Amino acid sequence: VRSEIFEEFLSHAEHYIRRKKPHPAGVIAGVVFEDTIRRACERHKIHQKGVDLDKLITYLNQEGHLSDVKAKNARGSAGLRTSATHAQWDEFDAADVQATIKLTRDLITDLLSN
Repeated sequence: VRSEIFEEFLSHAEHYIRRKKPHPAGVIAGVVFEDTIRRACERHKIHQKGVDLDKLITYLNQEGHLSDVKAKNARGSAGLRTSATHAQWDEFDAADVQATIKLTRDLITDLLSN
């Protein structure tokens, strides 16, 4: 059920991209990305409450749940999330949002699916 909800949100983000509205797409994609990372930490018994996103990415990487390349990409998506939720619109574009959507889908499959 959770992945269906994630997919629905990501589909909404893609809809905004198609309508040339990367800002709301970035907000949605960034929030789903962060939720995915936090749920992955919960699943892998990594304390996540009150821990910043960059540290959670590091922990997932150190424990072998994220490759070095995916961890690097995840940090980029974390940056997009921060920029979008703080209305720093000039710090990201549609391509950044699309990369976050793709990475989030990969993470859902890799870290949250059985």
